[in-house]
Amino acid sequence: MSNRSNTRKVKALVIMNDRYYRKVYSEAAEDRIRGLVDLVGPQVNSTDFLQEPSVLRDVNVILSGWGAPEMNEGFLAHCPNLKAVFYGAGSIRGVVTESFWERQIRITSALKQNAIPVAEYCLSQVLFALKRGHYFLRETRENKAAPEDRKIHGAYKSTVGIVSLGNISKHLCRLLKPMDIKIIAYDPFPDRVFGKEYGIEWVDLNTVFSRSDVVSIHAPLLDQTLKLITGQHLLSMKENAAVVFTSAVAPERSVLEERTVCQALKKREDIEAILDVSYSSSAAVSFLDLPNVHWTPGIAGSMDRECERMGNFMVDELERFIRGEALQGELSQFKVTHLA
Repeated sequence: MSNRSNTRKVKALVIMNDRYYRKVYSEAAEDRIRGLVDLVGPQVNSTDFLQEPSVLRDVNVILSGWGAPEMNEGFLAHCPNLKAVFYGAGSIRGVVTESFWERQIRITSALKQNAIPVAEYCLSQVLFALKRGHYFLRETRENKAAPEDRKIHGAYKSTVGIVSLGNISKHLCRLLKPMDIKIIAYDPFPDRVFGKEYGIEWVDLNTVFSRSDVVSIHAPLLDQTLKLITGQHLLSMKENAAVVFTSAVAPERSVLEERTVCQALKKREDIEAILDVSYSSSAAVSFLDLPNVHWTPGIAGSMDRECERMGNFMVDELERFIRGEALQGELSQFKVTHLA
C-alpha cells in the first residue's frame, strides 16, 4: 500500500481563531495539509464545533493555534479517537488540562518558532539600552537639544542578566554570543550544558540585578513566579541600567510586583524600563506616566508574516507524525509546568 493511501487514514480538523488562521496557516501550508490528511471539514473556531460536536468523533489530529479550545474532559469526550494536537503558537498552558495528559494525547507546539521574534525584539532593546538610546531619544525630544550627559555602557564588556532561561532567552543568548558581552543568569532549573556552551554564569536573582547593565526578564507566569521581581531588585541596579520585560501577564497576575516596581522607577529615573505587554492592570497603568518607561503593546511575539513560520513548522511536524518520526516540538507535562 502506498504512503499516500496510509496518510489518508489520518483524519484532521483545524480549530483556531478565525482572525489568525490564515496568518498562521498560509494557503501553501493548507495545500500541504490537504496532501497529508483527510480534513473532515473546514477550519472552525473554538465555539463553532459546539453546534455540531459530532464532527470531532473521527478526528485523529487537531491543527490549531491562537484561539484553541481548552481541551478539558468535556471537550475530549467528543474526541474518542484524538491522538495528537499540533499547536501553531507558543505556550499551551491555556489549552491542556489534567484530563488531556491523562488521555496520553501527544501535543507539539511552535514554542521555539514563536521565541525567535521575541528574542530578536529583546536583542534590539538590549543593545539600544546599552547605548542608552531610550534616554537620548527622550531628552533630545523634550529639550530640543542633545543632553550633556553622554555616558553609556555600550556592548563591549558589558553584563546582560537573564531571568529564566527558556526558549526565548536561549535564543537571545545565541544572538548575543558573537558580541563581547558577559551573560549572567538566574533559573531554578539551570541548563548546565547550554550554560557551558554559551559561557553563562549562574547566579541568584538578586545578583542578576545588582551586577547587570541590562536585565531581560523571561520568567513564565506561574503561581510560584507571581510578583517575583520587586522594586528592591530595581533599586539595587547600577546607574543608567535598564530592564527589558516580555514575560506573559494576565488580569491581576504578573511576574512583576507592579506597585513597588513602579515606585522604584519613580525613584530611579536613570533606569530605563522597556515593557512589552498586551494587558495592563490598574496598577501597571501608572507606569505610562513615567518618562523612563517605554511600553509596547505585546509586539515582541510573532506578528503578520512571522506567524507563517509557526504554521510551516506545524505542517513539518504533521509530516513527521505520519512517518512515525520524533516530533521536534513535542511537549511533556513537566516542560509545560516548569519552563518558559
